[in-house]
Amino acid sequence: MKVLTVGYGNQSWERTLARLTAHSVTHLVDVRTNPFSRHSPDFRRDTLRSLAEAAGLAYVFLGRELGGKPNDPALQTDGRPDYEKIRASSVFAEGVAVLEGLPGVPCLLCGCLSPDSCHRGRLVTPVLVERGHEVWHIMGDGTVLPHGHKEQGQLF
Repeated sequence: MKVLTVGYGNQSWERTLARLTAHSVTHLVDVRTNPFSRHSPDFRRDTLRSLAEAAGLAYVFLGRELGGKPNDPALQTDGRPDYEKIRASSVFAEGVAVLEGLPGVPCLLCGCLSPDSCHRGRLVTPVLVERGHEVWHIMGDGTVLPHGHKEQGQLF
């Protein structure tokens, strides 16, 4: 299965949509624990769902399952998200199963522009790669890099 990831950062919905359509994305998979943006109202959950569907994309919310900031104290260490605990949870496994069941080309969406500083690149992607999936990151300029590619000293 091919999975893409994208972060919107401070970019507009129109620019993000252009990056998604350029790479034939069929499902926009929102993996933000709290799907809200104070600075980018288009990326609030209900608005984003409407915009995605109007653009012909299926919107799937998996922030509860694949989000990087779970509210469950059992998934934290010293009050911070513990990625090992999250990966081992049944909720995370459910999210991965839903993602793996999607047809077409799904794309994980989060607010962080760069995957190397985001849970989609550091928490979710390693599990997908371990399970044999091909993961590609859509960068801010629209280029796509395979997970594991080194660019400008960064390793995703």
